[in-house]
Amino acid sequence: MTGLMREAISKNCFRSFLVGNNKVPVDVLQYADDTIFFGEASMENVKVVKVILRSFKMVSSLRINFSKSQFGAIGQPED
Repeated sequence: MTGLMREAISKNCFRSFLVGNNKVPVDVLQYADDTIFFGEASMENVKVVKVILRSFKMVSSLRINFSKSQFGAIGQPED
């Protein structure tokens, strides 16, 4: 998935979350079989993540467990 994310970022389709005074971009964190995506709170980013997950599923033949998946925005209104 990191390759797909790199491709989305290089084509300016996904905007990473910028951390700290130096504005270090953070976009994906993976550990074992868990993946966390970080980015600006926008519908465009949500759509890109959905495309990445669908592409990963098609290429790997692995199933994404959407019942264990969540979207959330930190520091944003719930609507």
